[in-house]
Amino acid sequence: NKCKENVSNDSNRHNISSDFCVHKIVTKEKKYRQKFILVTPISYEEYNYDSNDFKISSCAIASRAQNGELIACFDIVLTEEGLLKSYKKIGKDDSAEGRKWYVYLESAIESPWYNNQTYIDTLSKEAMDKFIDVTYEAYNKVISDEFGKSVPSIFTDEPQVSHKETLPYAHDLADVTLPWTTDLPETFKEAYGEDLISGIPELLWDLEGGKVSTLRYHYHDHVCERFVTAFADNCGNWCSEHGIALTGHMMDEGALSSQTSALGEAMRNYRGFAIPGIDMLCGSREFTSSIGSSSIWQRSYAVGTLRCYRMGFRFQRS
Repeated sequence: NKCKENVSNDSNRHNISSDFCVHKIVTKEKKYRQKFILVTPISYEEYNYDSNDFKISSCAIASRAQNGELIACFDIVLTEEGLLKSYKKIGKDDSAEGRKWYVYLESAIESPWYNNQTYIDTLSKEAMDKFIDVTYEAYNKVISDEFGKSVPSIFTDEPQVSHKETLPYAHDLADVTLPWTTDLPETFKEAYGEDLISGIPELLWDLEGGKVSTLRYHYHDHVCERFVTAFADNCGNWCSEHGIALTGHMMDEGALSSQTSALGEAMRNYRGFAIPGIDMLCGSREFTSSIGSSSIWQRSYAVGTLRCYRMGFRFQRS
């Protein structure tokens, strides 16, 4: 088992990387790969695809992959101001009164950034269970006698979902990707009693008359809860059961807007961390994330906070 070998070779170090296992072993199975929906005015058949169009990124930012299945088509009618006047589901071969938009469920494409595999589906508990099995359990077999001693914690760096995108302008004809997983419509229906797929246009365009889209709010809430349940709760529970702390920091935690895109929210994730952490790099001042992680500790949900500093700052546990 390559993961076990990796742990054995590094067992005298405090920081042991799990990336090798995730990106070289877990996501070889395509069902565990990051998933997202592509909302686009250009169908697969109309698009002149080049594999070089796929963006190689160190973050879990998705782009058109042309490897998915069509899950819906919509007839979208916008007002002059770009508000959603009307929308309805139509068939693949039906014409539209307004503009026809397509929705595809896609998976991430292999990238050299991820050892020629992909980022994992962090909305899927099954995928994260597999991650825990090939990493945490491998550590447990090799160095469990040092858990809580020379190995007080497991560090996770910037977990995230496929980043939520928006159109630059409401009338623009551009691709948009949004985080998704295979059973998201089913669990969304169970949670809110709503048909998520039928309401996808409300995730992109604002409603007329200043109306608030309840479905959009529920989508953001549900994606966050699925992420927290699959990742932070799952990893944190394993660590707690094995006498070790889960620590690390989240992706794009510095502002509420960036948290919404990459996580849903950072605070909800901290419930799985015994030592929630933040990044404070290159002289930046992360006031929002610093206050958030510290508040979890002060409310006795965590044993401390971890702050990562660079360029003149110090590495400190408070």
